[in-house]
Amino acid sequence: MKIGLQTWGSDGDINPFIALAGGLAAEKAGKPYVTVTLNHGAIPSHTIPPPMLPNLGPWLNPLSWMLAVGVLNRIMLPGINRLRVSEGVRSVHTFREVIESPLCNLIAVSRAFCTRQCDWAGHQHCAAVVHHGGAGTTQTSLSYGIPSVIVAHIADQYFWADELKRLGVAPNRLDRRSATPESIAQAIRQALDTPDMQNRAKNLGRQLATENGVAKAVEIITKMDKKK
Repeated sequence: MKIGLQTWGSDGDINPFIALAGGLAAEKAGKPYVTVTLNHGAIPSHTIPPPMLPNLGPWLNPLSWMLAVGVLNRIMLPGINRLRVSEGVRSVHTFREVIESPLCNLIAVSRAFCTRQCDWAGHQHCAAVVHHGGAGTTQTSLSYGIPSVIVAHIADQYFWADELKRLGVAPNRLDRRSATPESIAQAIRQALDTPDMQNRAKNLGRQLATENGVAKAVEIITKMDKKK
C-alpha cells in the first residue's frame, strides 16, 4: 500500500495538522488521510485548558474548549466553507473537521514535552492494531491484550509476524510490497471476528502484565557485577 505525502496518486495521504488544502484534495480524490500535529496543546482534553486560558480543572476545562472552538469557528468557518463549496465538497459544522483527520491524528511531539492525557485515544481503546511488526509495537500491542495485523517491511518484522500467527493472536502476515486496502481490510475483519484470537491476545496481555523486564535486567547485571 502506498502512503504519500500530499501525493494524490497514492492510496492514502499524510498531511500536516491544519493543512486545509491537503485534506480537501484527499477528500475530493476519495482517499483516506492522516494528520500530524506538532502542537499537543491544540488537542482538547478535560485535564488541560486551551492555550492562553487558565486551567479550571476537569469539570470546567471542557467548557473552555467549547468557548475556544466556538470563537475560532466564527473566525475560520466562513472562509473554510467558501473554499469547500467552491470545490464541490460539503460544508462542515466546525473547523476541527478539516484540521484533524477523522481517521487518525498523530502527535509528533517528544514525550519529554508531551504527557499523553487520559482522555486521548491509545492502544487500550483499540480492538486491533495494524502495524509494521517492530519488536516494540508488537509487544506494546500484546501488553494491552489486543491482536495485531502486521504489514511487514524488513528483517525481524517478518519473524514477529510469524510468531504472533503461531501464538494465535494475528492473522497471516502481509507484505508491504503486495498489501492492498482489500487484503488489509480482510485481515482486520479476521482479527475482529475471531473470538479465539481476541481471547488469546487478552491472555497474553495478562501474562505480560506480570513481567518486569527492566527489573529482571537490573537483577542480572547486578549479579554479574558482583562476580567481578
